[in-house]
Amino acid sequence: MKNNLELIVDEPIPGHYYWTIIVSGQPGDTPTVVDYARGPLPTYNSATASGVAALRSHEAAEVAAAHTHTGLMLSGMRAEWGVETMPAQLP
Repeated sequence: MKNNLELIVDEPIPGHYYWTIIVSGQPGDTPTVVDYARGPLPTYNSATASGVAALRSHEAAEVAAAHTHTGLMLSGMRAEWGVETMPAQLP
């Protein structure tokens, strides 16, 4: 069974962006959090890029689990860059 994963990017405090991956069920169901940013990211684009990378890794894990017929997800898999290790051009 393929989950309906969704990426949400929020800015609860100005300049602090967080991403969350949820599984959306049927209309009216409470969404389930699958993964989330462990700390703030400095821009909307960096939060989106990190969230998309994590989303892709979860989708790949679902495909791998479907092919092994175990139905197991890779829990705790982290794919985003930390703020202090995010690639950037040096001045």
